[in-house]
Amino acid sequence: MKFVINALLLMSVFGALVQAHAQVSLSDFPNKPVKLVVTYPPGGGADVTARIVGQKLAQIWKQSVLIENKPGGGGNLGAEQVFHATPDGYTLLLVSASQVGNAALLEKTTFDLLSDFAPLGLLTSSPIVIAVNNRLQAQDLRGFVALMKAEPDRLNYASCGIATTHHFAIRSENQGHHRGNRCGRGARQTC
Repeated sequence: MKFVINALLLMSVFGALVQAHAQVSLSDFPNKPVKLVVTYPPGGGADVTARIVGQKLAQIWKQSVLIENKPGGGGNLGAEQVFHATPDGYTLLLVSASQVGNAALLEKTTFDLLSDFAPLGLLTSSPIVIAVNNRLQAQDLRGFVALMKAEPDRLNYASCGIATTHHFAIRSENQGHHRGNRCGRGARQTC
């Protein structure tokens, strides 16, 4: 909890710094609702995190924080929206590991995640878990990868979407031998 509070304070300071840069009185910030853009659909971990953070920021700022889910493109659609927003501190972006990976992998974006955005701090971290049906003849990850290589047309896997951390994790484990990704639109739908 202490970590979340520190992260919230960091976000609050960031908003004030952006306001100062825009030459607006700090005592007025925020004088209208703040938008927090989440690059995943409602119901998943990023959305829940944004709603908890948004609620705390609203309490601190005594101003509404609106959560806007903008999934797609491995997080790039939401990042693009924030990149084009007025740089006044009223539009924030919840960045995921997928966007950081995409920054290194994708050539065509209108923004540079590393130079066009200012990181505030880490809000959460979570492991990537691979789970299989109990009836599958694999007792561990090594056995699952071997099974995927041996029978690439028999098995399918699900990820939160193309170009997400989850998608890249399974692709790296099976080294491209299996192409049966059944993408969901976020963790909630995939599970």
